[in-house]
Amino acid sequence: MRNKLQLKKVLFTGVISLVMLTSFGQDSYIKNRWNIKAGYARYNKDFRHEKVGNYRIEVNYGILNNIEIGAYIGYSKFDYYREITTTDSLHKAYMVEDNNTPFYGASFNFHILPFLIKKDDFRFDLYITGKFGGVYFTKPAQYQSVFNFKEGNIYEYGIGGGLSYYLGKHLGVFAEYCYGKYYIGESNKLRYGLAMKF
Repeated sequence: MRNKLQLKKVLFTGVISLVMLTSFGQDSYIKNRWNIKAGYARYNKDFRHEKVGNYRIEVNYGILNNIEIGAYIGYSKFDYYREITTTDSLHKAYMVEDNNTPFYGASFNFHILPFLIKKDDFRFDLYITGKFGGVYFTKPAQYQSVFNFKEGNIYEYGIGGGLSYYLGKHLGVFAEYCYGKYYIGESNKLRYGLAMKF
């Protein structure tokens, strides 16, 4: 009986808090706003954990006072190998070719500051972010990736936090740190770059 009463108190307090936070967020600067990010991260290139740059453009739109949804595209250059026939039967030789590999996906941002600060505009964005997308391998004929992946998709996803600071009315910088499933051998990702809002 006592546990049920405590549970009701916790639920009641949570509902009241949510109503109060929502009322504070009514004048949010997120709704109807476009947010464009050009970001950079490092991905493992192969099993030796050599790194390769990953470039991404992300576009988000504020659908509610504290929620943005959007999409992203990007690319990296990964190595592809083709075995070469040699006279030495003990050692294998390979031809290596860099190949542009596209990334794509959807993004979701839940902004925290509109609940705490009632302003028409603000220089900071503090948010929880979620990403779901993939990598599409288009290997050249007779080549294979270092991981022996076939052509097609490898999915990636992550959840984490982000912070943006706007130097002026439109232009700023951002950083995001997410944990999830990324390219082989990776479970977290730091991405940073430029942000623009309109």
